[in-house]
Amino acid sequence: MTLFTSVTDKSKRRFCVSSVVYLSVTVFCIVFNAIYTYFSYGMVSNHMKYMFLFPLLLGCMPSALLVSTKARKYVSRITFNMWNAGCATFITGCTVVGIITNSGRSTDVFPIYCIIGAVMMILSLLFLKKKA
Repeated sequence: MTLFTSVTDKSKRRFCVSSVVYLSVTVFCIVFNAIYTYFSYGMVSNHMKYMFLFPLLLGCMPSALLVSTKARKYVSRITFNMWNAGCATFITGCTVVGIITNSGRSTDVFPIYCIIGAVMMILSLLFLKKKA
C-alpha cells in the first residue's frame, strides 16, 4: 500500500477564500446601503455610505497581499480569527450607527465599536508566529 501526502499550501487557499469572502462582503455592503437608502426615503448616513471600506481595506486587501507573499506562514489561526472579528466589529458598528442615524436619533456608540475593533486587530498582531 502506498500513501501519498498532499503538497498543497492550505494557508494560501485559506487567504484566497478569505479574499473572495471579503470582496463579497464589500459588494453586500454597497448593495445593502443602496437598498436601505432607497427605502429610508433618501436619508443618507455617512457611516453606512462608507461601510464598504472596512471589508475592502481591512479584509480583502491584506488577504490578497498574503496570498501573493510568503508572509502568510507567520499568520496563526488565532491571528486570522481575531483580525476577522475586528473587521466584523467595524462593519457592525457602521451598520448600527447608520441605522440609528437614519432613524433621526443620535448615538455615541461608534467610538466604542472602533476601540473594540482596533484592540482585536492589535491583539491579533501579537499572536503572529515567530517562526514558520
